Amino acid sequence: RGNVPAWGRQPSQLTLHADQLSQGNRQLSALDLQLLGTQSAHMLKASATTGKTTLSFGLAGGLRNGYDWYGQLRDGQINTKLITLRQQTPAALVWLQASRDVTLGQHCWQAADASHLCLTDVLSANPQRGMLAVRLEQLDLLTFRDLMPEGFVWTGKLNGQAKAGWQKGNEPSLDAQIYTEKGTLGLTAEDPQDPPMTLPYDRLSLSAVTQPDGVKIRFDAKTPDIGTGYIDAIIDPKSSPKTINGALVLDNVQVN
Repeated sequence: RGNVPAWGRQPSQLTLHADQLSQGNRQLSALDLQLLGTQSAHMLKASATTGKTTLSFGLAGGLRNGYDWYGQLRDGQINTKLITLRQQTPAALVWLQASRDVTLGQHCWQAADASHLCLTDVLSANPQRGMLAVRLEQLDLLTFRDLMPEGFVWTGKLNGQAKAGWQKGNEPSLDAQIYTEKGTLGLTAEDPQDPPMTLPYDRLSLSAVTQPDGVKIRFDAKTPDIGTGYIDAIIDPKSSPKTINGALVLDNVQVN
């Protein structure tokens, strides 16, 4: 419902609520939109809920040169059963209709435990090319509990950074490093009243970098009870079947 005189060239307001929306396998249990202003200066508040996640945000800006849009993404919030992330500062957002190009400025999302998810460079994407750079700081691994295999237990804080790029006609690029320290890995006990069977670790780290012959993977593990080791390998995603070449090295491993 609402009032949009002169197709929004005059002050307007519009409110939309919808339930149980679906497109293919995608489903929204609720969608709310509220639009205030004119074509050249307006504010949109949006909220969408799936079975486990609620996303809300605001867009403040206006149309220029037809359907080009310049403004800000602000007041973003992501709620799940295990974590709530809030956008710390507004971020510049631009949509260029002719080139179908979107850019989003640097900003961070923060949880109540002071963990961060940050966009560390301007996100740029269009049908020809794109670039994304993110950083994780002290993100609790329990956040991903619903994504882990049943019975698997992993505690710790996740840190790292990643840059990804793509260009039409070329292979995508990736440069990522993530690590976690002072946590545990294990399995839940068959009896729910018993504690999980876990193995402590000092540090686990993973790096992945694209290069001409494939993706170079390096995984390092250091534990106080078993020892240390690493896997250094190259995965060729273009070969069929896909090949892995590399080395597995263990040091000071206790087998008794």
